[in-house]
Amino acid sequence: MRENGYEYAAGQVLVVAEKPSVGRAFAEVLGAKEKKDGYMEGNGYTVTWCIGHLVEPLEPEGYDERYRKWRYEDLPIIPGDFKGSGSDRGRPGGQGEPGMSKESWNYSGESGRKVEKSGNGWRYRARPETKKQYDIVARLLNDRRFSEVVCATDAGREGETIFRKVYNLSGSMLPIKRLWISSMEDSAIREGFDNLRPGEEYENLYQAGICREKADWLVGMNGTRLFTELYGYAAGNSSVVMEKEESQNGISLQKHKEKTFQNGKRASQNGKGVGHVIYHIGRVQTPTLAMVVEREESIRGFVKEPYYTVHIRTEGSHSDPFMSDLASNNIRHLTSQTSNQDAAQLRFSTKIGAKNRTEGLDAVSDKYKTREEATELADLCLGQPCYVERISEEEKTRSVPKLYDLTSLQRDANRLFGFTALQTSEYTQSLYEKKLCTYPRTDSRYLTDDMGETAGEIIEAVSRRFFPVETGFQPKISALLNSKKVSDHHAIIPTMEIASVDMGSLSDGERKILLMIANRLICAVSAPFRYKKIYVQLVCNHNFFEATGTKVIDPGFHRYEDMLRESFRIPGSEDSENDTGEKGTVKGKEADERRETDPEVLESLYEGMEITPYELSVKTGFTVPPKPFTEDTLLKYMENAGTQRRTANQLRVKPVSNSGTNDPFTQDSQENDSRPFAGSCLIFDEDVERKGLGTPATRAEIIDKLCKSGYLKREKKNLRATALGERLIHLVPQVVKSVELSVEWENNLTRINRGEMDPADFMADIEKMVRELVEEVYERRKIIQFPSELIGVCPHCQGEIVKGRFGFYCRNRCGMKVDTAYGKQLTEEQIRKLLKGESIEITLRSRKGKEFDAILKPKGVQPYSYEKDGKEYSGFQYDFDVSFPEKKQQS
Repeated sequence: MRENGYEYAAGQVLVVAEKPSVGRAFAEVLGAKEKKDGYMEGNGYTVTWCIGHLVEPLEPEGYDERYRKWRYEDLPIIPGDFKGSGSDRGRPGGQGEPGMSKESWNYSGESGRKVEKSGNGWRYRARPETKKQYDIVARLLNDRRFSEVVCATDAGREGETIFRKVYNLSGSMLPIKRLWISSMEDSAIREGFDNLRPGEEYENLYQAGICREKADWLVGMNGTRLFTELYGYAAGNSSVVMEKEESQNGISLQKHKEKTFQNGKRASQNGKGVGHVIYHIGRVQTPTLAMVVEREESIRGFVKEPYYTVHIRTEGSHSDPFMSDLASNNIRHLTSQTSNQDAAQLRFSTKIGAKNRTEGLDAVSDKYKTREEATELADLCLGQPCYVERISEEEKTRSVPKLYDLTSLQRDANRLFGFTALQTSEYTQSLYEKKLCTYPRTDSRYLTDDMGETAGEIIEAVSRRFFPVETGFQPKISALLNSKKVSDHHAIIPTMEIASVDMGSLSDGERKILLMIANRLICAVSAPFRYKKIYVQLVCNHNFFEATGTKVIDPGFHRYEDMLRESFRIPGSEDSENDTGEKGTVKGKEADERRETDPEVLESLYEGMEITPYELSVKTGFTVPPKPFTEDTLLKYMENAGTQRRTANQLRVKPVSNSGTNDPFTQDSQENDSRPFAGSCLIFDEDVERKGLGTPATRAEIIDKLCKSGYLKREKKNLRATALGERLIHLVPQVVKSVELSVEWENNLTRINRGEMDPADFMADIEKMVRELVEEVYERRKIIQFPSELIGVCPHCQGEIVKGRFGFYCRNRCGMKVDTAYGKQLTEEQIRKLLKGESIEITLRSRKGKEFDAILKPKGVQPYSYEKDGKEYSGFQYDFDVSFPEKKQQS
């Protein structure tokens, strides 16, 4: 056959997969049995593969050698400003890069067939570490044996981009067909190859992918160089950058820069220069880091506030014995004498032995700001009759959970097993390649309308082998089906291979993830969890108290969740996002003022009934700070970032005085959690679930990159911002760390995919933002006081001594040296003591090398100066009184 002026052999098909393991699975199904170097062939097919991204954009120095050194004067670097060189010719029928009607190509090398592509100035190269495989794929793409090439990379934006970059750089002219499947089962592969789609149908998907890559390059490359050049030296030396050219000590910014060029001490040459910090900027990672830093600052700035409640309890509510026959006039006395508020519990009982005993009842008053108010209430109620004023019941339902998308799976795996998001992604990808689950990198939580029969067969297999269902179980499969809620791929479910899988052949992580996916499928078609809330209001001397209880009517899907927990011995019940993360939340020790009462006790009550005997207790509770992010909660915030405004109701912050009740089965549930990060409302198409910061395929890598870059650190399950991460967020302007702007860009990429936005307009907006950023950051740069911890007062100039990233120093730069004594490095505790004028004990070494203990007490400050290596050093240091411990006191 003849295509685009070239003669191709009819019937020969080239298949390009994304990974070797996937390529071999395709080859087995297609009958391509003959193994070659980097590909398989046979039965009319040749199957080859990429190894992730084989092609990458050039670094700036690939456009001009001068960019090898980082200089502010060279910014911004916009590949679109450069034009390709060499012989250009348009690819017949080819779609152009954004902003171009045709792509232009630079050809050189073997047969003039491969090199760097230049589309609107952008150039690409084969990645050096995988160039051998690229050469194999490129040679096959230009082999005239083939009549067409099947793009069989992962069915998503990233997979499409991986293939197209290789295809474009190779200069291939083969017609493209697209394989689009969501399962690696043999039957799904055969069906997919029987229903290949024309490649041009996925042109918009590729444009969205290449725009995403270019936007990340522009923001990351220019932002990293910009902030590193302007502020990297200052941060590395615990100094400041001034708004004017002259700093306080007369050294200009330009002189700072010229000094760092000397002796080749450049961050751009070796990854880090002497005294340099490289500030990595990312289109998505910087706004993500900003969320964590904001949470850290909320935690540090939180001031806990006490509140007080009065409890009416009956015998059986606690293990402590009653304190009876206490006089009313002792209440205030005993309260005032209690120093340990957490343990303070003053009990007052009426006569014991009366009828209508109601063991285990716990009713609580409103919250009071002061202990005196709560004690006054207890005083009023002491010895007074207590009656049941009102009883009400409310039947509630907790809806079944939806199927997993990648983000919700990562969140649950982090909460239940402590897996990082990246680990969950890798385990799930491995299960997909082993044909045990469907495509993992999805943002959908439904199946398409035509999958009902398949879902029923898999549910039967799962229940037969892993999670046996009750007799008469009727799965509600229709609840899983909604084609309008499916974007690129449906939700993650097991495949029929689960019926025969050897669980012993899987790693521990793979087993856990597979059972989570299988369990979620059963839960999603089960009955909802139904329960009854019982509310009882007591009245005592015209004051009201409330007690609540919960009675399970039908455990529904909870029985299957419990099976999963029991199989891995996971204790307790952990609802998703069980902290609001907001200031003022009432939780923690002594915060359980709505402690549940046994529902049988509440059901035994009736209106008008007198409660005797009872005990009064004054309890202390405290508001608690927001909790640090975990990967679970950070992923949720990334997913919901910027999609709607927060409201008072969404914050779920209780005021100091509140008579409402907690409902453990409805608050903070995964499905009802709608607490996004603060920000403007962005409107998304209801039929598309992709939203927020990043995508399900990239969020795990973003978090992992922030940790590896030193901006975040993991403390058990928590993610905490480091000092370096906080510095970066304090440096960058709002446009760089804006959650809303990044979300808007992601939304626009989705619009490009749907053909609703011109890629050229998107890129023009990105380029404009980068140009303005470079100018504005330089023009508006100002004194940067990097976050540091105050240690004490400088004994020389009375300035602030602070703990920075690289040690202890005076903010006034007066030259006072506080971190050494007689050449000995001091600990932070010793430094703090000296700044307070206190003595420290230290081990010193004599000139003969003998160690001895000494006691140093500061008595003033003295200047010092010395010369070393031809340079003079001077400053101020402590003047000490020196003594010796008694056991070593010398005569």
